[in-house]
Amino acid sequence: MITLNELQHDTLTEIINIGMGSAAAAMSIMVRDEVNISVPDISFSSIDTIQDNLSGLDTNELASVRQGFDGELMGDAMLLFQGDKSLEIVRLLLSNTMTIDNNDFSDFEQEALSEIGNIILNAGLSAIANTLKFTVNSSLPIYKQGNLNKLMAPSDQTQTVLILRVDLSLETKQIKGYVIYLMDIQSIDLLIEHIDRYINSIPS
Repeated sequence: MITLNELQHDTLTEIINIGMGSAAAAMSIMVRDEVNISVPDISFSSIDTIQDNLSGLDTNELASVRQGFDGELMGDAMLLFQGDKSLEIVRLLLSNTMTIDNNDFSDFEQEALSEIGNIILNAGLSAIANTLKFTVNSSLPIYKQGNLNKLMAPSDQTQTVLILRVDLSLETKQIKGYVIYLMDIQSIDLLIEHIDRYINSIPS
């Protein structure tokens, strides 16, 4: 399994936190209230053990937003929330002007959550790419509900997973979610190489 040394881990965490700060600012405008998004932990996993690393989520009922990305790094990024918690986010986004049935996501509501996912996923990818100086392009976000197995594609079985636990706080609510990046080992190795290059470029 992939492991980062302490400096690599802290550097990547700080880079992604910068991206989440940008995402929080954009979401604050959308919901007209202060939003905070923190990344308290990052880790690597295989697909086989990913469920063990999603503590606090019932993986039988998840809401997800998924985007493919390519460039120097290739893979997929996913935002995972508990199904009922994602409804809370959408309610706040829509200023509580609509009644949302837990089992009936309208197209508009799915679009709202897709937009939140688009902001968070792109913020993380952009922060990594801009800081480590490489290019990355993202596809359009795709919303999906279901258990963890349903959300994973067959091709994911060969991927290594970078897992970010994110704590999203807005108004009096705190909602835990996860951002996961599915990448092959070549992309993971390249990411670590870029992190080391960035660390070495910092004046001592």
